[in-house]
Amino acid sequence: MSESSRRKQVQSDDLSLFVLTVEHGSFSGAGMAAGLTPTAVSKRIAKLEERLGVRLLERTTRSLKLTESGMIYFERARRIAVDIRTAEQAAQLTSDQPRGTLRINCPAAFSEKQLTKLIPEFLQRYPNVRISLIVGDRSPVGGEFEDDVVIRSAVAPLTGFHSHYLSSNRWVVCAAPSYLQACGAPMRPFDLQQHNCLIVSGNGLTSEEWLFEFDQSVQPVRVAGNFGGFGSAVYETVKAGLGIAKLPEFLVAADIRERRLRELLPEAMPRESRAMYLSYRRDRPVPAKTSAFVHFLLERIAVRPPWELAAQDAHHASRFSTAPASATGK
Repeated sequence: MSESSRRKQVQSDDLSLFVLTVEHGSFSGAGMAAGLTPTAVSKRIAKLEERLGVRLLERTTRSLKLTESGMIYFERARRIAVDIRTAEQAAQLTSDQPRGTLRINCPAAFSEKQLTKLIPEFLQRYPNVRISLIVGDRSPVGGEFEDDVVIRSAVAPLTGFHSHYLSSNRWVVCAAPSYLQACGAPMRPFDLQQHNCLIVSGNGLTSEEWLFEFDQSVQPVRVAGNFGGFGSAVYETVKAGLGIAKLPEFLVAADIRERRLRELLPEAMPRESRAMYLSYRRDRPVPAKTSAFVHFLLERIAVRPPWELAAQDAHHASRFSTAPASATGK
């Protein structure tokens, strides 16, 4: 490769790395996706800024923020990165063997608790595939969404995408045995108003309405507590015995089975309308890497979701446990 070609390749790689950094919101996230250390990513972005003669990112100890020049550069760089990925996918379609980078967009809690357990098996089965895992909850919007696969909890499949049903997304009210021993267990939904309820909220809300089915109808119960945050944070907090939480079954099923958490008020939970869906673009050919991952996940999850089996075991075991104490309040 000539020196000129090598420089162009480096510039293309730096452009793609900059796009990854903005999409992930951090040098560490981009580094994980690109197989680099955060320091290496930071140095590459700094060299890109030096070459362009402008600052693209404002750096603080906690976050990265696009400058005005950075916003302009990102919008154009993202289009170029998309064109590069599209060209790579077109080339990969000529091969029956899954290969290349597979971009998967998935909510953090599902990624941490379920998906990351399966990825090593997939990569062992398909050694020519590289996975770039983007954690988030943003909704796909037309041509702006360039990930190969998206996993979402939704009431209905995504419009304009090929979608496969993975599993139901039942939510469970639960608490640690230590909390129940100290504060008692709620016997009825309205008893929750006397307890410290931990709220799953991307906006950090500490109060919300939980729906329950009783008196022959579905009714809201206003609950509140001293903590509100994203699902994984609430999960860690409820395990520590600080309150009662309402969390997805896939997140807590193993803990219920191992009796680190206790399911509460299962008879009052309404039928869940949301489900987990696996979706991918329908407006372009499907490369072998995407097809392989879709079939793999359907095989490993959709047939028999492991967390649902765990919950069934826990429910069976709970029949032989002692009855919960009545609510004592706080």
